[in-house]
Amino acid sequence: MNISHTSRVAGLFCCLVLTACFGGQNPPPVSEDPPTEVDTTETVTGETKNVSYTGTVKPAGISIYMEGTHRLVLDDQRFILLESDTVDLNGYVGETVVAQGAIRPTVEADAMIMRVTEMSLQKVEVAEDDAVDADDSPTPEAPDDTDEPSEPVEEPNTPELETSDDDFALIDAPDNGDIPKTAGHEERLKAMARQNYAAENWTYEYCTVHIGFCVPSHKNWWFTSFGATKSQQWHVEMSSEPIGNLGDGPLVVRLVAGTLASLNVEDGSVHEDANLVVGYRSWTGDRHFEIIADQSLRDAVTYMTKELKVHSE
Repeated sequence: MNISHTSRVAGLFCCLVLTACFGGQNPPPVSEDPPTEVDTTETVTGETKNVSYTGTVKPAGISIYMEGTHRLVLDDQRFILLESDTVDLNGYVGETVVAQGAIRPTVEADAMIMRVTEMSLQKVEVAEDDAVDADDSPTPEAPDDTDEPSEPVEEPNTPELETSDDDFALIDAPDNGDIPKTAGHEERLKAMARQNYAAENWTYEYCTVHIGFCVPSHKNWWFTSFGATKSQQWHVEMSSEPIGNLGDGPLVVRLVAGTLASLNVEDGSVHEDANLVVGYRSWTGDRHFEIIADQSLRDAVTYMTKELKVHSE
């Protein structure tokens, strides 16, 4: 037999065998080189370290972002998300601070998040008569009915408050315990009244070293401190939505002059006053706290009155 013919037959036989083994598909290539390992390590976005921002610390609240526990609201109303393993951010909620740490973009949406390594209170420059020492509670003053209502102490890097004499006339009316109201008050009140007030849902605290107290806040609430007025040592509001103006919060926590004995009420008691409910807590220096809201928030006021406490560093 012709050698060339024999080779062609042998080659045809090999092709038929290979086709039978691999189902009509091309056989896998053979390589003497070892397989290349694929690096599946995720690329971590680099942080910019040693960055500092000045702003007001707020709870993160409910948002589209899956990162951070708090927000730092800047003077132009932009914000930076915050997280920290070394700094107790809850202790600075409502305060104007200088936050320092490493910043990076968030995974979701177009925002930035800071890993806070240091945080300090921003010094507030106020008039000598209204100066508040960050480490000491201010000396209480008896309200002077002859004075005109004053503007609250304005902290730097916070939005200007839209207030009027009528606003402070309401705040400075201790007889009826009324609170200021802005547009949308009823809607915010109804949203707050729908919440579950079980103890495990009070995951936030408003704390201030100026006065030295902490009061719990519901996990779905926002809160803002408006500082002091002539007749109030401190004024804090809470709402179901972010608070920008005095009167946005349907629930008010305020520190005022006068003992509970002078009001003939017991420490920790909750009383009804017209359509409002008021919780009372005694404080140092012949002062007391009043937690005021609509009667639909009675359970919330009762819990907050019971849990208000001295702030410890």
